[in-house]
Amino acid sequence: MPKIIRTMEDKYPGLEVKLSEGSVDQVKEWLRSKSIDVGIIIPPNKDFDIVPLMKDQLIVIMHSSHPLYEKETIDIPDLQDEDIILGRGGYEVQVHDLFKDFNLKPQVRFEVDYIDTALSMVQEGLGITITTKKNILSLPEQVVFRELKPNTFREINIAVLDIKDTSKATDAFIQTARTLFAEEDA
Repeated sequence: MPKIIRTMEDKYPGLEVKLSEGSVDQVKEWLRSKSIDVGIIIPPNKDFDIVPLMKDQLIVIMHSSHPLYEKETIDIPDLQDEDIILGRGGYEVQVHDLFKDFNLKPQVRFEVDYIDTALSMVQEGLGITITTKKNILSLPEQVVFRELKPNTFREINIAVLDIKDTSKATDAFIQTARTLFAEEDA
């Protein structure tokens, strides 16, 4: 988000960009109530017009002393009896669905709102967490990640109430975000 805002301010001097941070559910409610013009959300998103922004690969994060550390990739059945630190903010449904695909149920020990909390808990050996690669800027000491198999991605979308009824500023935001993320993925 900071990169989008910086680019918008450089490209469109005088355009005021306001940032509101909230949970996925809050962003969806703000869009419905027209408190914001555009939001970044994850599926499901049937109430909005969507512009795909990016896909981010899910990974498993664990302490380096964890028995699964020796594996190069982690399969969902490997996680059957693991204490999971589940991040809120849209991870809940996807994690439960992944386990359901294997007729398993995740053993959720803790639910947290922030990735830093989950990372600190993993560092203390309180469980493992599932997040996305781009969600991690750095890992604490003795904390590692492994790719999840099958390769699973989290979709991140730009959402508006009605794509045909957006302002020029909102259109500029959407185009700027798509351009920046296309460059990042290239």
